[in-house]
Amino acid sequence: MVNACPSLLATGACQATNCTHNHLIKFCESCRLICHDIHSYTSHLRGNRHAANLKCSSVNVFCTTCDKNFIASSWDSHIGGRKHLKASEKAGTVPEIQPQEGRPPPGSIRCRLCNNNVKTGGWATHQSGPTHRKKEQYFLLKAVFDVATNDKRSAIILPPEELDFEIIEPTDARRGVTRQLTIQVTDPSVEYRIVQVTIAGSASKRNTAFTVEKLARNHVVGYGIDTTLNVTCTQTNRGRFEARVEVLFEDTRSKERFVIVRPALVAIGNIDEHRALLPIAPYVAPQRPEQRRRVTEVEEGVVPPFETSIPWISRLPFYMIPEELFAFLRKPQRNLVEEAGKNFLPGHLGSDTYAQFFQVLLWCEEYKISRDLEKFDMTDARIEYRRPYHFLSVPGLAEKRPSVLIGDEIIVQPAGATQGGKWFSGFVHIIERDEVGLRFGGGFHGLNPNERFYVRFKYNRIVSRREHHAIKATPPVPRLHFPLLNHVKPPTALQGAITTYNPDIETNPAQKRAVSSIVRLPPGSPPFVVFGPPGTGKTVTIIEAIRQLLRNPNTVVLASAPSNAAADIIASRLKDHLNPEQLFRFYAPSYRGITPPGLAPYTFKKNNVFSVHELDKMGRFRVIITTCLSGCVPPGIGLPRGHFTHIFVDEAGQASEPECLVPVTNILGNATNLILSGDPCQLGPIIHSPIAVEFGLGVSFLERLMQSSTYDERDQDGNTIVKLVKNFRSHASILQYPNDCFYGNDLEACGNQDTDSFIGSTLLPNPNYPVIFHAIPGLDQREAKSPSFFNVDEVLQVKTYAEELHRLVPDDVGIITPYHGQVVKIRKALVNTAMDKVKVASVEEYQGQERKIIIISTVRSSRSYIETDLRHTLGFVSNPRRFNVAVTRAKALLIVVGDPTTLSFDPIWRKFLALIHRNGGWTGEEIPWNPETDIEDDQVEEATRIGIIKGMQELAERVEALTLDAVFVEPDDGDDSS
Repeated sequence: MVNACPSLLATGACQATNCTHNHLIKFCESCRLICHDIHSYTSHLRGNRHAANLKCSSVNVFCTTCDKNFIASSWDSHIGGRKHLKASEKAGTVPEIQPQEGRPPPGSIRCRLCNNNVKTGGWATHQSGPTHRKKEQYFLLKAVFDVATNDKRSAIILPPEELDFEIIEPTDARRGVTRQLTIQVTDPSVEYRIVQVTIAGSASKRNTAFTVEKLARNHVVGYGIDTTLNVTCTQTNRGRFEARVEVLFEDTRSKERFVIVRPALVAIGNIDEHRALLPIAPYVAPQRPEQRRRVTEVEEGVVPPFETSIPWISRLPFYMIPEELFAFLRKPQRNLVEEAGKNFLPGHLGSDTYAQFFQVLLWCEEYKISRDLEKFDMTDARIEYRRPYHFLSVPGLAEKRPSVLIGDEIIVQPAGATQGGKWFSGFVHIIERDEVGLRFGGGFHGLNPNERFYVRFKYNRIVSRREHHAIKATPPVPRLHFPLLNHVKPPTALQGAITTYNPDIETNPAQKRAVSSIVRLPPGSPPFVVFGPPGTGKTVTIIEAIRQLLRNPNTVVLASAPSNAAADIIASRLKDHLNPEQLFRFYAPSYRGITPPGLAPYTFKKNNVFSVHELDKMGRFRVIITTCLSGCVPPGIGLPRGHFTHIFVDEAGQASEPECLVPVTNILGNATNLILSGDPCQLGPIIHSPIAVEFGLGVSFLERLMQSSTYDERDQDGNTIVKLVKNFRSHASILQYPNDCFYGNDLEACGNQDTDSFIGSTLLPNPNYPVIFHAIPGLDQREAKSPSFFNVDEVLQVKTYAEELHRLVPDDVGIITPYHGQVVKIRKALVNTAMDKVKVASVEEYQGQERKIIIISTVRSSRSYIETDLRHTLGFVSNPRRFNVAVTRAKALLIVVGDPTTLSFDPIWRKFLALIHRNGGWTGEEIPWNPETDIEDDQVEEATRIGIIKGMQELAERVEALTLDAVFVEPDDGDDSS
């Protein structure tokens, strides 16, 4: 190999006096590029590639003028900032300087390979650890590649960096498209014999799309005599393909040999469509200001009218974060999670520690969300007055980056204000596309459209306060919070068998058992769980149970769900059987969404804002339906504890435990029964704080209960839990893998004949298997200031499938993708097609929904397989629950479009793709591993890396055999600035 010094690669220096490794190499941390000498390294730093990479790099760079580290992507804004300009003037230097390598904190060593700082005392352990060794192995091999692409000994190959075929139309690619490499010699005193020209495929592919024309034997190149190499790309599949053209030279006099390599790249697809979807601007990571301006004085804004629309009987406590915990979270520290556990969390979760445990986690979550909001600070914003609101444009609002809701508070300050000057609070009254309408107090004018403002988004604490209240205001109830088998009571006897309203339940034993168990549940029982895997009729079961309970004239039900969509489903199903005097659907006063057809009479508005009736009327409703977070309203307006005989929480697996208990703990009576329905194998609560995640805030109340023996689905079937098993949604082939992976093969495919509607279709690689994986090597990209990924190659393949399915109405097709950037690009591609009304959305938006056909675009397609911890950056790819939801939405046809090598890093995806391949559902590029080989889950990632490393080693060994070390005799004159 190039015998590169590992210490030099990792830290930029080598302290060993007797080190025999090569010390000429230079490593650019921003570009992850190895240069073989100082000359090529200097040229690289001046080049366009380095400048472009610097704009979106997260590594630290050092400013010699300010004597401080900065994130590389903020370098341009730093050198244009007032502090840097002032420091440059004081030092007598020009402001436009080049960044230097980032410097580690005192007592630390910077590991450039792993992109982190390591305490000096732990360096030896870090250097010998498996993570560092993997990175070291990769970069030592990469050194061979990077050096091999350099021109050497006056021999040059044009173009200088890579042979880029750019975008080729599929019809042209099938016929074959040829491009040229030109070999030149710049020294009149030497000539070389071309010994061999070969094509090597990429690390994960056995075949290549490229071929190279053979030269005559003993072909000689010399000064003034150009040699042309014809490289042809022939490919039947769409996507991105790459290979390496390896040219072996031999000096005709010294007989020394060396190799020069040129990567060959191509994108195959419709040229116009590709170009229409390319990034609108290079991606630039959003940056926090170097130092936030202090907030010392704030003039209050005008709150929306709904703030006073609920007649609360008492004020909700603030539950502010304790100063000690706040100071701890603000302090940078290496072992934040571990230290939080030691210093602030109790050693166990029990009745005596319950409130402390969850309050600390809620405070950690609140702090993290507030900190995350800081990156959306705006320093040069304009505010436009359009009576009666001041409108602020918020980049990323459509992506919920930041997430802004009506009623949220935003504070602003004129850009020219001095430190410590007055800020103005504006409350959000309306939201329109990418801007919000604010109402400020009388002291704010903001009528000049050219005036600029500092802007900060404030976390709305009402959610946290309600969750704190749910776990703090009332002591834990053992049969609710920590149910044991001795809390379970014998079922109540019924007079005669239950006659179901829904005749389908009569033929479904599990559904009927769940309904019967809920109806016979003695007052004051532990929570009852309806475990409803996808498509098993969970909501149908809950609706039937509520209707059966209402046979008893004393039954009063509160039904909640984490989202308005889920709550609307319950209300819409019940409205056909209850009148507006019996059923009330409460919406939060801030709600501005669409009310489902026919549901308006079951709601109430006051002054055009959703509200509640007077207390007496609220007490007469048989059923009240809210979201979980609005479930605090019934007790908050004065309904007494124990008013509800039954409380239902649907989709309980999606809510954190505090959120789930908001509609429960402050109105639960001694006789009230709680029924939870959901699936812990589907989407759980979204948690941001690593501390909160580590200690269980992401575990729903439903999931925590189901982890105990009290809720063993077999031993306690019908007592505390019933698992629904008849799947009415999906074809057996679609259900097969999630059934095996998540549900112990308990589910039965019971769908109607619609699930067979694609059997025999010419669209299927196997006409009897309605699952397709379309393997397409693509490129994930980002644009402008949006951190969301998109993949143009997958967009166009998804469009092709959508157009082939144009015979179906759009409501029969759904497209799922994990990134908003991909959602936007797919929607753009479908404009003016027969499928432009198809719902394109994230997994979260498809939870609880189904379509006859589901197309999934997985998006991520990374070439940095070895140096990147890929499994942690793949959206739902690395999240089993998101995977489960995505693949279980389809009834008759499931199509997955993605990069198989990227997906194979995850054991769930690898096994799923292998199953599809074995059943003949694979199309596109060939599978890059042996699908017949079983690998343990914890070995999948390593096996994938080993396979890729092996391909890299093969080229490294070829290069090493050609005495590549000889290239260090002369420096390279190449410059990558083109």
